[in-house]
Amino acid sequence: MWTAYRDIMEHVSVTEDMRRRILTRLEENTSVPARPAIRFPLYRRLVAAAACLLLLLGGILAAGRVFSSPEVPSDLGNVGNGIPSFTEVSSLQELSQTVGFPVEGLSHIPFTVTETHYTVLMENTAEIRYIGDGTSAVYRKTPGQTDPSGDYGSYAAVLQWDISGLTVTLKGDGTLFSLALWQDGDYSYSAQLSTPVSTAVWENMLSA
Repeated sequence: MWTAYRDIMEHVSVTEDMRRRILTRLEENTSVPARPAIRFPLYRRLVAAAACLLLLLGGILAAGRVFSSPEVPSDLGNVGNGIPSFTEVSSLQELSQTVGFPVEGLSHIPFTVTETHYTVLMENTAEIRYIGDGTSAVYRKTPGQTDPSGDYGSYAAVLQWDISGLTVTLKGDGTLFSLALWQDGDYSYSAQLSTPVSTAVWENMLSA
């Protein structure tokens, strides 16, 4: 067989043009195919876009929390739909006239008062807020036998203290107290300090 193949090939001649075409065809068949462009499926692109949108919304919400205005204190009294019901007045006299009973206020406050605010809560509760340098005191008076403070948190110590013939309930840590509650038969009272003080300071402040 090999002898016959060789005899045939001896009679085959390849021109220069044929040789060039054969080499060109071989190069085309053996060249490395171009890598197709990678395309992500449509759902992956949609998921990526949604993730970017969530990150953007999260940043907007976080910025809103940082720059939002302070909330109205929840202890100002609420009507049934949760909206605070309060009215600012300009003086102690106007406060007494608006609630319909005399309001005395606090004396011997244990810090220098720089601002005083008078407020009517829920139509019949008088509030006086004393503000100093980084501290405050809130005094409330309302008809009936109730707790007008709006503070229903738990305290480590609750002490009954007699001040000027009234039994005053002091709440604090056992040494210093921040909340005082008392009644006189017709009205209920509360006084709350942002900075707790001793029983001696409370006695001096409430003795009047």
